[in-house]
Amino acid sequence: MAAENRQLPIDALVEAVPAAAAAAADKNPLRGGTSFAISTAQREVHGDPLHRTDLLPPTLKGFFFSDRIDDSDADADANADASEEDDAPPLPYLLPAKKYGKFADLLADSAAPLVEIDPTFAFITDALPGVDYIYLIDSRNGLLLFGHLKDAHNTDETSYIVCNPATEQWVTVPGCGRVDPTRRRSSHIMHTYLMFDPAVSSHFSVVLFWEHDLMVTVQAYSSETGEWGSEVGPEEMELWRYRGVHDRDHIHGTSLGAMVDGMLYLILERNWILQVNAQGMTRGMIPAPGVHLQFSNRVLFVGQSQGRLHCITEEGDDDLFQFPLQEDGMGPFETQSWKKNHGLSVWVLQDLDTQEWVLKGTVSYLQLFGKSTCEGNVDYRVAAMHPDRNLVFFVQHRDCQMISYDIDGQEVQALYIDFHRDYEITPYVPYVSELFLGVIGSHKLAH
Repeated sequence: MAAENRQLPIDALVEAVPAAAAAAADKNPLRGGTSFAISTAQREVHGDPLHRTDLLPPTLKGFFFSDRIDDSDADADANADASEEDDAPPLPYLLPAKKYGKFADLLADSAAPLVEIDPTFAFITDALPGVDYIYLIDSRNGLLLFGHLKDAHNTDETSYIVCNPATEQWVTVPGCGRVDPTRRRSSHIMHTYLMFDPAVSSHFSVVLFWEHDLMVTVQAYSSETGEWGSEVGPEEMELWRYRGVHDRDHIHGTSLGAMVDGMLYLILERNWILQVNAQGMTRGMIPAPGVHLQFSNRVLFVGQSQGRLHCITEEGDDDLFQFPLQEDGMGPFETQSWKKNHGLSVWVLQDLDTQEWVLKGTVSYLQLFGKSTCEGNVDYRVAAMHPDRNLVFFVQHRDCQMISYDIDGQEVQALYIDFHRDYEITPYVPYVSELFLGVIGSHKLAH
């Protein structure tokens, strides 16, 4: 369906959306009431004449994921083809997960107008038949970042695609010139982030942190210039990147980070949050709230909700146990620490200048998962925080089932979404403006 056919006049939108949203709230608790029509995100993105659109204001629509069963079959076929080539490595050990192909729509039953998307992204793959492999990396304010390889067997350098699924616009981004000799492209080695703030500009940036043995290099691409900038040099704020391999702090490999007021926020080790600008330069290091290094608690997630930076930390403590080293139970003894994580705390950054955090709520693992203790990113992961509500989404690794937790109402809800054994899901908030056409070299297929 063409994007033009999904439009409503602005006046009709102002009147229709509150009523439709309110009517849908009873049958779909994931969608709020009238706040969706006058949210901060709508005022910022749609309020300025340059950025106004005739479409539904952005909110969390759902999650992209891949079908692990189908992907396993495809990997087996790829391995069979690879075995026929001399010295061709097995592909599944070299390529990241696709992380797209399916879409879990949270608003499927909503009475409000919806944005239609193609989770297979055929509008890209059909236009790039020479590209061997495409995989989803990041999602930011309605735009998605993909990595793509012209030849999955032989391509060392990763190139990129940025697209808007709501308008089916996309643009290619060249590689930065760096080559991963292992071709593993692991998210624990290559940390690639999309930065896009439609309230500021229709242009985007791609920031790449690359972990080497002795340092972390940083490079950034700007759609405004169409070029990768020179590598960020050592400054006082960048010293975290120059420590030894055993001492250097590491960026959280499974977190998408958060973008607030044009800045990207990333988790660094257990207890720090990095503030990074569009050039990849570190502009601040914020201590995580409530994290004590002598205990097992740590930062699990950072996200943006209602225009503010939020942080979710895992609460826990360490019990010390003494084990005898002799069969008779006599000394000497070995002392070991046993981690016990019992719940989560949700914080909001009240003041960036003073780095003041305010506790928004806590929840126990017993209430969330029915277990007294769990471990974040092992037993489950935080999938997203709703951009307009105090609502957090979790995916359990055991069965890939999603639950939501309403911080205000302290209620847990099972969503009964089948993620096909895939817990590496990517949240999506539609951005329905045609402004992305202003980006250099963007494409849009005719319908």
